[in-house]
Amino acid sequence: DYDAAAVLQQRVEDENLRRLDLVRVQPQCVLDIGCGTGRGSRALARRYRGARVVSADLAPGMLRVARRRRRWFARQAFVCADLEQLPFAAQSFDLVHASLVMQWCNDLDATLRGLAGCLRPGGLLTFTTFGPDTLHELRGAWQGQDDTHVSAFIDMHDIGDALGRSGFETPVLDVESYCLTYATFEDVARDLKAIGARNATAGRSRGLTGRAAWARAREAYENWREDGRLPAVASSKLAQWADRAEQAQ
Repeated sequence: DYDAAAVLQQRVEDENLRRLDLVRVQPQCVLDIGCGTGRGSRALARRYRGARVVSADLAPGMLRVARRRRRWFARQAFVCADLEQLPFAAQSFDLVHASLVMQWCNDLDATLRGLAGCLRPGGLLTFTTFGPDTLHELRGAWQGQDDTHVSAFIDMHDIGDALGRSGFETPVLDVESYCLTYATFEDVARDLKAIGARNATAGRSRGLTGRAAWARAREAYENWREDGRLPAVASSKLAQWADRAEQAQ
């Protein structure tokens, strides 16, 4: 059911793929990390015909769907992998594509160092993630009750600094905002659950949420209602890419 709910994820990924028109790269080996159901992997295989595309995801179920949907003649491999502990040999890829997956990482510097290590010198990293304004309405609704209920997202400038520390050159960072609207507070939560967008922040509360706390959050969220709709998931999308420095280790 993921694809039916992942409207924003698909739109962001499509735009990120279109931005590859702006760079000159003819990769022989491509990594699509956090590939999900393989939608982006299939687009990369069509774009770079003849290239080997490695589709990697932490969820075996996602990989099973991606494998079933692969084009029969595509040079595509499937690997169950953790973005924070990549299992690939050094300098394995010319291009790494990671759409809306960085936000699941608790250690961005370590993650970027791992990505730099698996890229060949001069290789390209292109990825999107969520900015700090993402889900600010939902975060505000829970404020004072559970300040770790909603994931925290990293500022664009901090991401740029982390890219530099990790051995990437000439980073290009761009911000775009999207707003999805819902009829009810429960619809917001249901949509987030359908795409697996659970809080991955280290140190988050592990306890159950009681009915009273849920009711207070629902009431607080109503302050955002406009024209009969709740502007849930007013998100900022950061699109960025960077070359792996020749001297990066």
